[in-house]
Amino acid sequence: MIQVYKIHVICAAALVIMAGLYAGTAMAAVPGPPLSLQAGITLNRAQALFGQGEIKKAIAVLESFACPTAQNTSKGCNHPYLFFTLGNYYAARAKEAVSEDDMSRAYKQAVQSYKAALRTTPGFSEAWLNLAAVCHGEGLHKEAALAFEKGYLYGETPRPVHLYYAAVCHFQSGNSPRALELFAMLEQRHPDRITPAWREVLVHVLFSMNRRKEALSHIEMLADTPWPEGPGNRQKKWREILINQYLSLDMDEKALAYGRKLTRNDPLEARWWKALSHVHLKHNRLDKGLSGLIAYSFLSPLTPEEKMLAADLYFSLDIPARAADLYESLVKEDRGQVQKTAVTKLIQARTMARDTDTALKWINAVLDDRAGKYLLTEKGAGELNTLKQQLLQIQKFHAAAGRVLPPSPAGLNPVTPEKE
Repeated sequence: MIQVYKIHVICAAALVIMAGLYAGTAMAAVPGPPLSLQAGITLNRAQALFGQGEIKKAIAVLESFACPTAQNTSKGCNHPYLFFTLGNYYAARAKEAVSEDDMSRAYKQAVQSYKAALRTTPGFSEAWLNLAAVCHGEGLHKEAALAFEKGYLYGETPRPVHLYYAAVCHFQSGNSPRALELFAMLEQRHPDRITPAWREVLVHVLFSMNRRKEALSHIEMLADTPWPEGPGNRQKKWREILINQYLSLDMDEKALAYGRKLTRNDPLEARWWKALSHVHLKHNRLDKGLSGLIAYSFLSPLTPEEKMLAADLYFSLDIPARAADLYESLVKEDRGQVQKTAVTKLIQARTMARDTDTALKWINAVLDDRAGKYLLTEKGAGELNTLKQQLLQIQKFHAAAGRVLPPSPAGLNPVTPEKE
């Protein structure tokens, strides 16, 4: 039985949050009273130390002054900007940590500092965004998603990238429905800011929810996108996914038309011939499926499975000699189940091609297989012995017939007219 060739597409996305930490220049965006004189002096000392690379000392200066649990707030020691800056310094320290434990400890202290800033000033957008970044660094995707949403919500000029980061983090945490809601919000509020890379993630979200038909329009857009980063491999990947989706959604006419278009416009790309072969084989058009596979083989080496499929197609289309050549190459190249299957088919193909000498050679090789590489069963051995006797009888008959009617040089037996 011929197995239909399938395209395997990996739809996994590499999702990386590229949010940098907001530096201390965001002072003007912090709501609330101004810093006290003593707090300002302390902050200046810490910033000077930080600028000199003395992160640990800068943290110590702020920690000696900041008091998140103090009851007396008259000296301004719990100002949100102090904790915001402290969080930034801890995050910077995490990046320089020499061990996983030190990095994790610094990230946790950064989280605590940002949360201290947000307890008194929940509208502090930059603190939410930096909290989101360090939570993501710690693998706390759910917390990062919620913090990105808050950072977007409270921003003086909400940036769509933060809404996108929130969607990505929700997706990473397994909350695809909320990720999809945020993508819908992006399309409604910022339709011109959605990049192809963002749309890729949206497709993965829809795939994760098994909403592949809804993803189709986005895949079509990605397949038509002229990606800027080089020779267009990313675009080709989405074109391959698109034709695969047409097939999986039983949109076979579209798949056929698209496959023909791709092979016409880019005939030297092997994957289009492979896809077109798949389209034809799905509808049992064996000759056209084989044609596509042959074109593919000129552009890319066939895997053992693809070579087996090509041989099966040749055999089914009554071209046994070519099938036998492929089966023989598989037997010589492979070890294991493919070889076992191929050697049986090889003997059948050589027999059908009337190449009894080669068929008998392989029958003897399998019957004499002492290494066990062909995994011959007792039943299989019996069948091969029967076939061997039949082929020997055929050879004996041909030999006897040859003595009665010797062939001419041209392979014919012309009748010579009698002389009058």
